[in-house]
This record gives sequence, C-alpha cells and structure tokens, in this order.
Amino acid sequence: MNLTAESDLFSRVNPAGRGEAHAPTGKELKEEGMATVLENAGEDWKTQALQVVLSMPRGVPFLAEDVRLRCEKQGITPHHNNAWGGFFNGLRRKEVVVHTGRYVPTESPKTHAHVVAEYVLP
Repeated sequence: MNLTAESDLFSRVNPAGRGEAHAPTGKELKEEGMATVLENAGEDWKTQALQVVLSMPRGVPFLAEDVRLRCEKQGITPHHNNAWGGFFNGLRRKEVVVHTGRYVPTESPKTHAHVVAEYVLP
C-alpha cells in the first residue's frame, strides 16, 4: 500500500464502485458495527438465543429485554451486549419477529428505562 500525505486512511470506497472516496453515513457505520459484533457473537449464541425467541408466547408482545433476561437466566450471553441490537434487527428483517408499532420503556435498571420497540411472533 502506498501512502502519501494526501491519503485519507479513513475514507471509504464509493458504494457505486467507482473507487471514489466518500465519508460513510451514520446508517452505514451503524450497519457495519452491528454486522461485526453479530458475526463475532458466534453461531452457538445466535442459535440458542433464537430458540429463546421462538419460545415466546405467540401473540403476546415482548421486548428484546425480555428475551435477553430469559437468555441470561439460562446462561446464554453474547460476547458483547451490542450483539443484541444486530440480532433483533436481523430477526425483524427476516420477519421472525414483527414490530407492533409501539415503543415502551424498559424495566431493567441496567437499561435506564430506555424506550424500545415491542415485538410479537407472527
């Protein structure tokens, strides 16, 4: 790699593939970060966490926090807490869970009453 004074080590290749540098958008950085942390979480954790999600009662709204607490009780924890966001985004994209349209505050002191999406199993 040939670096010059004009090189920008933090620029990205244009997604259109023209080789032009562009600053990544916030959404691109978010997606990249979630993908990385989820990849590092490992297949065992994802498989076990998915089983917990699928055990939630159908038609009864729940939060990602509810799944996280059930997983923790069973000793199912990711290498980093940020894996939960990528995990639930993937479940929503694949329509494993469906957003109810409601946002509710979490109850765990650990999450400081953060307002989060409510889900149901379809």
